[in-house]
Amino acid sequence: MIRDLKTNKPVEHFGFLDGISQPLFYESDLPSLSRPHAWNPAAWPKQVLCPDPLGSSDNDCSSYLVFWKLEEHIAAFREQVDSLAADLQIGADLSRAYLIGRFQDGTPVILTDAAKGETTPANEFLNTIDPSGNRCPFAAHIRKVNPRGTSDGTFDVERFRRIARRAITYGYNPDVEPPRTDGVGILFQCCQRDLQDQFEFLMQSWVENLAFPKEAAGADAILGPQGDRRWPRVWGKPATTDRGIMPFVSSRGGAYFSLPSRTFLLRLRS
Repeated sequence: MIRDLKTNKPVEHFGFLDGISQPLFYESDLPSLSRPHAWNPAAWPKQVLCPDPLGSSDNDCSSYLVFWKLEEHIAAFREQVDSLAADLQIGADLSRAYLIGRFQDGTPVILTDAAKGETTPANEFLNTIDPSGNRCPFAAHIRKVNPRGTSDGTFDVERFRRIARRAITYGYNPDVEPPRTDGVGILFQCCQRDLQDQFEFLMQSWVENLAFPKEAAGADAILGPQGDRRWPRVWGKPATTDRGIMPFVSSRGGAYFSLPSRTFLLRLRS
């Protein structure tokens, strides 16, 4: 995994801090929420575990794994960042944040129009503070895959769609200067209880849905196809522009796997 030279934290090839908002399964990992009605990252074991039909008891659980190889086109990403910045007459940092939903250091664009450089990026925010998408575009990646209050239904239903995800970079060579801009990307993996209700729902009903979470939002700015998205002309102001972007992430294959219980695996040995 690529590491940020200043913080030693993991970043991906576009330069964004990775793994900020994960479901947390252990009480010892949970932060103290400073505000009422803040986003709660707590997750239930049943989000990633389901009974193993080939186990020997109800305590034998399995999970489903998604593996996905995604190539990141660095030059195309930079071109889209610069083009969007020029059209909206904003800086490149804010343009990048509109695409992802966070600045490269992890600062949420829904909270501010400039990176804060904090050691621990803010994660308690709810998207209900920006109901019109005037701060964080509806098509921003993190708003699409984790709506935080802007989807139909309750928070618990929304939170149950979450997946336990991890990714590592590929194609990075620290001895090559300048770094490669092609043939690089991430190897994405996620675990969930139900592929249809979680990963596939996220992709079909949220990521690729042009009308989610609001009409004319457009598809996910990172994972979605070519097409218009709705962007704030001025951060925090109620004026928007519909503008298309070209894709800069390509799928290079993937697969679904079943992860059986330990009991089942031990049976194979006997």
